[in-house]
Amino acid sequence: MDAKKINPALLNTFDEKVAWWLSYLYEHGGKEYKEQKFNSDRAYSIPEVKHPDEFKQMMTALKVKGWATWEISPVFGREFYYIKVLLTEQGIREVEKGCPKFL
Repeated sequence: MDAKKINPALLNTFDEKVAWWLSYLYEHGGKEYKEQKFNSDRAYSIPEVKHPDEFKQMMTALKVKGWATWEISPVFGREFYYIKVLLTEQGIREVEKGCPKFL
């Protein structure tokens, strides 16, 4: 899946959104093990989900599935950063084999 060719706003299911986000991370440095950082209250607009809580669920799904690792760094209030976001070997393989397919 090429995240650049798919409009995330057209995705319907949570699994589709997680797959798109995994591909996005892969294409934006994940395949080279580049650490990434995302603000919890702002990054939800990248995959075009409706609320920061849904973005949090997506990040949790990546971690639970063993596709990514990350840490949390508090900023203020409820806001925090996902830091040291890295794809795992399993996450990279998942993207490279073209799974999960949903289109």
